[in-house]
Amino acid sequence: MKSHLFLYRSYCCVCVFLVLFFLGCTEDDTEERLFSLEKFYADSSFLEIQGDLNDPHVIWGNVKTYLPAFERMKRYLYVKDNRLCWDVVSGAELNISANIYDYIVERWKRMNRQVEEGKGTLKLCNNHYRIIYEDVDASRVFENTYEERSLPSLKQGSHEWNMRVLFELTWRVYKYHCYENLKNHIDIKNSEFIGDGIGGVNIYGDVTVGDDFCGYFCCNACAFMEGDKKYDCEFNNIISYDRILGVSPWYFQVENPQYLPLVSLRNADKFEFERGQILRDGE
Repeated sequence: MKSHLFLYRSYCCVCVFLVLFFLGCTEDDTEERLFSLEKFYADSSFLEIQGDLNDPHVIWGNVKTYLPAFERMKRYLYVKDNRLCWDVVSGAELNISANIYDYIVERWKRMNRQVEEGKGTLKLCNNHYRIIYEDVDASRVFENTYEERSLPSLKQGSHEWNMRVLFELTWRVYKYHCYENLKNHIDIKNSEFIGDGIGGVNIYGDVTVGDDFCGYFCCNACAFMEGDKKYDCEFNNIISYDRILGVSPWYFQVENPQYLPLVSLRNADKFEFERGQILRDGE
């Protein structure tokens, strides 16, 4: 009897020791990994952007800083159980500012929420993760929007027209998951995009509706990424949308594989109340 009791107690002690040992190793390994990561980037330049990255003028105005930061973070992104996972917990680990880290991680979290809600599955396309939706009604995507699928062009100063065109584009992306290249939504070649001198090649403006204000922004990412006059490249691929809510303004954005806004609408419910509210609040 005493022999059995001794063996039992010995077994319990060994189990407790092993559990504490492995827990201690896990914590040490984690701390060692984080330390090694920070040490790895210690000699790299600190990448920082001042301002609200949800403002398209801010992020495109600092695109030469944003893109290297995005690539640093993307190295630690992977998929497990149809969810995006990442092995970093702060921007400091990669020597980038907190707002860049938060901006990118929020996009990853949003994609995970969409998967959890049963809206689609994750798929790796051209080295970028995107959601493949299963409820797309292709017959309705361009329903009566433009005659014979002719593409509209954007014109400098034609703010109400430009807002209408870009509102219809964002509606197709949100409602019908029409994730095509930007060139399949608007006539980029004949649109009046201009360089802003700080990195963007875009067209933007404000629209007044009664006493309310709304605005639009559209960028030809290919012109920046691939050279002037380019418009047919992967950087104009639409892979996601985002809804950024605040007191004022709120934004609805259509984004490319680097989560740079190709189209951004500000306070779209002021322009078209019913569908604009759906963009703002969802259905």
